[in-house]
Amino acid sequence: MSGPGSYRLRPIQACTPQQVEAVRQLRNLPEIRGSMYGDQVISEAEHADWLAGLQGDSRRKVFVVVEVSGEPVGAVSLTAIDRVHRRADWGFYMSPAAPRGLGTLALAVLLDHAFDDMSLDKINGEVIEGNDASLALHRKLGFRDEGRRRFHVRREAGRLDVHLFGLTAEEWRVARERIRVSPASHFVQLDAGV
Repeated sequence: MSGPGSYRLRPIQACTPQQVEAVRQLRNLPEIRGSMYGDQVISEAEHADWLAGLQGDSRRKVFVVVEVSGEPVGAVSLTAIDRVHRRADWGFYMSPAAPRGLGTLALAVLLDHAFDDMSLDKINGEVIEGNDASLALHRKLGFRDEGRRRFHVRREAGRLDVHLFGLTAEEWRVARERIRVSPASHFVQLDAGV
């Protein structure tokens, strides 16, 4: 999984059982689950229940970042989608082996979908203290710091704060131009019919 390539954001419901299982295995990697609110290992049964809960849930959209070969390398999602107030929360994770810059491009496609296709006005993000890569990525994509939830997450080593971020559609339009002029080594596309 290195070098330039072509990738798709595929709705998780359109993925094969093998791809869905690969997503669970990615999510269970220590370096990924350590950055999540729930840092426990997710069983096959828990994953199946979560997947079943997505069926017919208009407040959650989960996409798998899939290589041309069909191999999942990450996931991006919109949750707490509120059509009245035109906002949503987001989340994401990428394989540590994914090519550098792929996460930025996959998230840019997700933001385009949220703001252009879904007509949302705002996306909210949360980052657990110590996840410096995610903090930098939020700022790179134009998110603004909106505060901090102190002492919010419990870990073996103690309590951690959570950084709160927000991005408006207008802020994204400005940030998107900066990202588009960067050399793109990866091509990421949202599956049609989403």
